[in-house]
Order: sequence, then C-alpha cells, then structure tokens
Amino acid sequence: MHARRRRIAAAVAFSRSSVGPLGWIWIISVLFLLFYPFASAGDVSIWKEFLPYGIHAVMWMGLVWSLWPVARGRHGAQWMLLVLLVLAGGLSEVLQGCFRRTPEWLDWGMDTVGAVVAFSWGRGCKKTAWGLAVAFGAGLLACIMVPIAQEWLDFPLLADGASRWSRYRWERNGVKVRFPANCIRAVRDKAHPEEYPGMFRSPVCRDWSGSRGLELEIYWPWRNGGSGILGVRIDDRSGNPPYDDRWQAEVAVSNGWNTLVLDQSWLQTPGGRRMDGRGIRTWGVFVISSPKTNWFSLRKARLLVDSP
Repeated sequence: MHARRRRIAAAVAFSRSSVGPLGWIWIISVLFLLFYPFASAGDVSIWKEFLPYGIHAVMWMGLVWSLWPVARGRHGAQWMLLVLLVLAGGLSEVLQGCFRRTPEWLDWGMDTVGAVVAFSWGRGCKKTAWGLAVAFGAGLLACIMVPIAQEWLDFPLLADGASRWSRYRWERNGVKVRFPANCIRAVRDKAHPEEYPGMFRSPVCRDWSGSRGLELEIYWPWRNGGSGILGVRIDDRSGNPPYDDRWQAEVAVSNGWNTLVLDQSWLQTPGGRRMDGRGIRTWGVFVISSPKTNWFSLRKARLLVDSP
C-alpha cells in the first residue's frame, strides 16, 4: 500500500514518457539565466540579495522534472541524475566567471536543495519534499526579515558600516556600492558616468518627525584631489522632486574622516514647504564639486533626536 501511494504521488508530475517541449524550454531558459551577463543596476535591496537563491532552487527543481523521463522507472538512473545535476550546479558556478558573472558557492547549495526536493517528490516521498521546501522557504524568509528588524531596532541610525542591514536598499547613481570593513563605499562607475555620482537609500523607518538634524561620518580620500563638496539630500515624495521641493545641503569635506552635523533649516524645502517628517522616502549623499572623484566612504549616518 505504501509503495502504491508513492507511485501515485510521483505520477502526478513525473509520469511523462519524454523530456518534451516544456522540458526543453525549461532547460534552455536555465542556461540563459545562468550565463547571460545581466547588468547590475537599480537599488541594492534585501529582496535582490536573497530571492536569487530561491530562483536557483526553483531552476534546479525544474531541471529534475524536465530530465526525469530519462531516468523514469530505474532506481540507479534516478540517483545518477541527481548526482549529475548537483555536479552541474557546481560546474555552472565555475563557468560563470567566463561570462562576466560572479560565482557564488551558496548558489550551488541552493541548486542542490532544489534538486533534492524535486528528486524526493519524483520518488514519491511527498512528506520529505514538503518538509525540505518548507524549511528552505522559512530560512529564506528569515534572511529577508532579520535585517529589516535589525534596522528598525537600530533606529535612529540610518546607516552603519558595521551592520549587515546597511548593505541593502542603496540606489546607485553613477557609482558602485562596496562594503569594506566598517564602512559603505561609493566607487565611481566609469561605465555609467553621472554628473553627480552618489548613493541613495530608502529607510525602513520613515517617521523622522522627532528629529532635529542629521550626523554623518564621511571619509574623503586624498587621491580625490584635496577637499571637495558633497550634497546631502532628503525626499518625502516619490520620483525625482525638483530642487525647491526637497531638503538638500552642501557640505565641504577634507582629506580623512569628516564628522558632519546638518541641522540648518531641517526638513524645510527651499520653496518654503515643511516636509512630512512622518513619511520620508529616501535620503542620500552625492558628489558636487569633484568630477574626478574616485570614491568616498560613509561610516555612520544618525538622526539627531532629543532624549526622552
């Protein structure tokens, strides 16, 4: 009876007699996603950081399903298919370096998870497959939610180079964002030059109504050509509001670490509007004065609030 149930469960999705058109479409799609040199653009978000791992798992589940007819009904061939697909996952990470892609061994781990889930389902072990899928999904959700909770608890810190949550939600404007020890670095992207290169962030906590200013710790390297001028911008509206409808300050920086305290006309736009301090959408730092800027670093950004 137990063996019969396993066969029925497997037959639901794994009873095909050949790879078929859908199977080949899936295989070709996986090869495209693995080796196409996608450009890195947009914001650095938690979702973009972790969801690709889920995509890898789904891709390898689909590969097991696509190729299952090759090994259908043969115990040894099914195990061989699993081993070959796991090895193919590792090989694909090695080969990605030849296609302007960055190999990540955690991707290989996700490939293996997806292959094992589909393999268990194909052999009729539904409980095992569901258990692995639920455990994987819960782990992925935790990876997404934990940094959000950490940032919320660290508020009024808006950025902290020593905290992992500061890696996410950076929108890049003519820069690449790097994360050396204890700071966040904006490196000029020569392939996508902008007049005012910088980085902008969407905060988890948008209620800044109790704040009276902003303190920044910024490193300006001597190789940038001496002192420079940076702009600090805060928006409470979506899109790209004009200069008169956002808060913006220009500050001078010199070689080394600079501690900047910004509290003049706090959250008052040049047009005279008082910004909605309960609904801040983005803030960021960008270069104004030095078109030859190679990079600058941000160590901490902290809202100044009155003690209770």
